[in-house]
Amino acid sequence: MSEAKVPEKGTFLWKFSKKFNFAAEKIIPDSFVFCVILMILVFVLSLIIGKGPIELLNAWWNGLSSQFTLAFQMGLMVIVTATCARSPQAAKFLGWLANKISSRTGALIVLMIFGYVSSMINWAFCTVVTPILAMHLAKRIKGLHFPMMVAGGYSCMILGQCLGPSATLYSTLALEDSNYAQIVGQSYSVAETCYNPTNIVIFTVLAILFVLLVLFTRPGKDELVELGDIATQADEVPNSFAITEKAVTAADKMNTCKPVM
Repeated sequence: MSEAKVPEKGTFLWKFSKKFNFAAEKIIPDSFVFCVILMILVFVLSLIIGKGPIELLNAWWNGLSSQFTLAFQMGLMVIVTATCARSPQAAKFLGWLANKISSRTGALIVLMIFGYVSSMINWAFCTVVTPILAMHLAKRIKGLHFPMMVAGGYSCMILGQCLGPSATLYSTLALEDSNYAQIVGQSYSVAETCYNPTNIVIFTVLAILFVLLVLFTRPGKDELVELGDIATQADEVPNSFAITEKAVTAADKMNTCKPVM
């Protein structure tokens, strides 16, 4: 299948999306800034309605500390899934998959489908492994705009939260004593939330729409950002995670140290 000819300045969707670059890069602040602003706003409004500052500080700390367990679980999950994504087996599979693709359109479609599937396995796994596949594809196929591929892979992870059993909302809402279950008044099984027919239909429509957006949002030749000869993780295939060197204890180090005369 021959690739469609692209205007020198990119497709209509590309030119339209560029109008938002200034706002995204210069105006919209980091998400942490929004958190701080909202926290201050809630604090001030609470003072106005009669809450004391000590009471608000205690409530803030109790709310923050209640998330420590979840934060540890999320951090551990990211570490474990990142290790799996960088394993020799995953690297070989991604290289094999990338070698099967020969066109830009096929590469983007395979990348998006792979992102959706991996996000259903685990959102953190998708976040790590999909960009690595994008590197493999961009190394082998000309005409791929790598930033757009990363954006497409990230959108897969976000949308995958709507139909992935690893989503925190679905798994937590299924527990009877969870905070979410207490808020809505009862617990709901994953079949009632994640795999609800309405949810599946919405996910399918949005998944197809995202693929089409990525396909038809193509920059012009002068704005194309290719990986080319830039070294990436796609060039480093680990042979094994096994430790072959002999472990050295503190006593061994002491024995090897020679006294200075």
